[in-house]
Amino acid sequence: MRKVILWCSFMTLLFVGTHALEAMGAPEGASGSSGGGSGTQLVTMLVTFILISVPLAILNSSIARRKGRSGAKFGWLSIIPGVAVLLAIYLVSLTDKAIIEKLDQVLKNTEKTGVQ
Repeated sequence: MRKVILWCSFMTLLFVGTHALEAMGAPEGASGSSGGGSGTQLVTMLVTFILISVPLAILNSSIARRKGRSGAKFGWLSIIPGVAVLLAIYLVSLTDKAIIEKLDQVLKNTEKTGVQ
C-alpha cells in the first residue's frame, strides 16, 4: 500500500511539474511533452489531477476511518497533491482503533482478575 501511495504521489508531482513549466512559458518540449494549445494543457492538467488526487483522497479517507480519525476531513485535505502524501505517511504510522480497543479490553480483564 505504501508503494501505491508513493507511486501516485510521484506521478502527481511529475505531471503537475511538467504542466507548470509549460504554463510558465517554458519553450515547447522543455518539459518533455509536445503541446497543443493552452486550453488542451489545462484540460490535461485537470484530468491528471482528478485521476491521481481523487483515488488518494479515497484511500486516505478509508485509512483515517480505520485509524479512528475523521475520514471526511482527511479525504478533503488529501485533494491537495503535496498534502496527500504527508497525510498518508501520518495515517499509516498511527495505530488502528481496533487494536487500541482490544488492548483496553485486555487491560480491563487483567485488572478484574488481579493478574499483575
